[in-house]
Amino acid sequence: MFTNPMAEKIGVSAMQITRAVRQLRRLNLFEVSKEGVQVVIKGKANHRALFEGAAKYLLDPVREILYIPRNESARALPFAGLSALSEMTMLAASEVPTFAYYSRTNKLYGEKGLTDREKQARVEIWKYAPTILSKRGNTADPLSVIVSLQDERDDERIEQAIEDILKRIWV
Repeated sequence: MFTNPMAEKIGVSAMQITRAVRQLRRLNLFEVSKEGVQVVIKGKANHRALFEGAAKYLLDPVREILYIPRNESARALPFAGLSALSEMTMLAASEVPTFAYYSRTNKLYGEKGLTDREKQARVEIWKYAPTILSKRGNTADPLSVIVSLQDERDDERIEQAIEDILKRIWV
């Protein structure tokens, strides 16, 4: 994979992508070479093994959690967390839907805690655009969702849903 197009797609600077490539190289998961002036990274294993090798180093994309009224503006946001997991698998939907929000300019306001399960939605404020790598516009990308659910992995149902996603992604 060429790093310049990747940096453009995900909206990071050349310096950020260079730093990320250095970190991946240090994990001994990728080979780094050059083709002319282009930097190329190539995985040393299959996709699943690369993700599992890097997963413990990936940062949770969620910066903050707010609760907002369940209205049209909430439903226009992409699913995240357990709601995204239920959209992608057979996992039952959670009682309080979870959405992802990201903006460099607009701040979202809401309550820090849940006060009404029937009238509120959970919104995860993300550190980056949740759908930038997603093939489904209404759901955050699956790998970021998995990373965001690290604290939920002791639940067997959630672990099984994550396993189902990982199997489907890299068949």
